[in-house]
Amino acid sequence: DYNRRMGIRVSAQVGLLGLLTGCGIVSKSPCSYSIVFYSNMNTDLNMQATPSSVYNLFTVNADGNGLTALTQATQATTLAPMFLSKGGEILFTSNFDLSGSMTAAPNISYNLWKMKIDGTGLTPLNSFNAVSSYAEYGYMSPDETRFAFHSRDIAIESCANLYTAKIDGTDKQRLTTNTTAGLHSLYAGGDFWSPDGTKILIMSKMALSGVADATAVAGYNLWIMNLDGSGKIALTRNTVAIDTASFTFAPKFTVDGQWIYFRTQSVISAENGAWDGTAIGKNIWRVRLDGTGLQAITRSTNTSFSMLPGDFLANDVGMIAQGNLSLTGLDSDTPNSSSNIWAFSMDGATRRAQTFNTSTGLGVASVGRSPDKAYGLYRSYT
Repeated sequence: DYNRRMGIRVSAQVGLLGLLTGCGIVSKSPCSYSIVFYSNMNTDLNMQATPSSVYNLFTVNADGNGLTALTQATQATTLAPMFLSKGGEILFTSNFDLSGSMTAAPNISYNLWKMKIDGTGLTPLNSFNAVSSYAEYGYMSPDETRFAFHSRDIAIESCANLYTAKIDGTDKQRLTTNTTAGLHSLYAGGDFWSPDGTKILIMSKMALSGVADATAVAGYNLWIMNLDGSGKIALTRNTVAIDTASFTFAPKFTVDGQWIYFRTQSVISAENGAWDGTAIGKNIWRVRLDGTGLQAITRSTNTSFSMLPGDFLANDVGMIAQGNLSLTGLDSDTPNSSSNIWAFSMDGATRRAQTFNTSTGLGVASVGRSPDKAYGLYRSYT
């Protein structure tokens, strides 16, 4: 069950890279930043050795120097790291034994942990140790006073719900209150918080009414809500199984916080309120925070088509996207055999490929930007 939910995070030799953080040097040089990521490379840093059976956390300078293994686990695995600029810590998900031992057998449950950027001060923020209980995907608020995450405590709920807590793990608040099996509310795979810290995004199977424990819909929808769980708005409104994969929406707020860009297989007629139907390509869409202005940015009906919104340029003058859009830039053409990075205008009318892979099995994925937006970070299979 856990591997299913974590699939996109563990599908590659090097997992999704963590956020970039400044190292106290105000400069546009990429060497001014450090990167935290998880990988199944060996912790002795031998790149030619057989990959490890588990994932550990590493840091590296943006110029490629200073590669360091922060964890040395031999049985447990670590995932989804995020830098905290206040206090110089890293928030991540792991099934470490609750003692923090790097060599002990894995804990039954995944929990949220934090540690200092030098690998010391390892501390669990939850203490689940029961089958089907977990806490995952901690994502800090913009002011770094609270983190959001999804969790299931099998003693009180048969599905995952959305929670927030203070950075020390105290004052845990539950924002969704479903208890029925299958009514999961999960991290949607992109931004969790709005830029001003007043809204949270999730993906959920809860009824479109937002009423707790009402009959679930067949697939996931993208939702936005206030920090206390009030004001829930379904930004997509499918009742049939359109978007079924974990983390499928990968939503991103624009710099000004006025729009949300996301991926969905919804039919194009959803622009006019006609939801459901049969799933089409994984297109990029955008919508305002109140659910208005819904628009498909790409419009492919080919089910093998897949594009993801990335980060936005300063002042929202353009968007970085990634996926298998044909190098012609036309949605109607057969999708490319590999993934590339693209520069889009905000409405998608202007598109320019930044990489030009065409062979099956090759590709690149944009995974982050430096804090000053001067540099992009990407993962390559070329």
